Amino acid sequence: GVVSWATGLGYGWIGALNTPGTVRNWLSGTTLLGEAVGLLTTLVGIGDDQTTTEAIKVFRGAGGLLAIVLCLVLLARMERYGFVGSLGLGFVAVVALGPVVHPWYLLWGFVLIAAGIPTLRVRSAVIIASAALSMVLMPKGGTVDVSAIVQAILSAAAVAGSAVLFELLPGRGA
Repeated sequence: GVVSWATGLGYGWIGALNTPGTVRNWLSGTTLLGEAVGLLTTLVGIGDDQTTTEAIKVFRGAGGLLAIVLCLVLLARMERYGFVGSLGLGFVAVVALGPVVHPWYLLWGFVLIAAGIPTLRVRSAVIIASAALSMVLMPKGGTVDVSAIVQAILSAAAVAGSAVLFELLPGRGA
C-alpha cells in the first residue's frame, strides 16, 4: 500500500487480488466439487447458475479452512517431516485446496517436499506426480484431447518407472 501511494501507481492491484477466484479450473478439487453439486442441483431442478456459484464458494471456503487446519497440524508436528518438508506439504495443501490450481503451483511444493523429506518412497511419489502433471497437462494448464492424454500417461509411466528403477539401483536411495 505504501509503495502504491509513494509511487502514485494507484491501488488497482487490490481489486485484482479477487481475479483468481473468478476462474473455474478443473484441477481445483474445491471448485470441481462445487461445480458437481451445482450440476446435480440443476439436473434435479432445484438449482441454477447462481446455485453453482454459491456451491463453489462454500467448497472453496471449506477448502481454505481445511488448508489452514492442515498447515497448523504440520506446524505442530514439524519434527516428523522437518521444516522444509512441512513447508512443502503445507504449500501443496494450500494449493490443492485453493480456488485455482495450476500444475506449476504443485510442482513448486513438490520441490520442497523432495528436498525436505528425502526418503525413497517420497522421492518416488514426487517423481511420479511431477511426471504425471508435466505429461498430462499443457504448459498453461489447459486440457488436451483424450488420445493425447493416454499417450502422455503412458509416457509419464515410462519416465516415472525409469526414475524409480534408477533410485532402486544398488548404492542409490536413502
